[in-house]
Amino acid sequence: MNCQELENKTSLVDIPISGHYITLGALMKWAGAATTGGEAKQLIQDGHVLVNGTTETRRRRKIMPGDRISIAFGPNFRISGGGSCL
Repeated sequence: MNCQELENKTSLVDIPISGHYITLGALMKWAGAATTGGEAKQLIQDGHVLVNGTTETRRRRKIMPGDRISIAFGPNFRISGGGSCL
């Protein structure tokens, strides 16, 4: 699956966060895109994660409201603020 295919997927899950940011690895675990931190790390390092359309290889990347995350073979996420989930 290439980057364009990742961005064009139709499933979009809205995830509200209560703070200013959440790290990419923590988001992936919380959202169920990875079952462990090690799995999240591997997916990220292997280039299977896009943040705002750009491949991201840092699992501690700060994800903020307005960001969009695409994961190969998984859903797309849109991060919103003012929520109470994370």
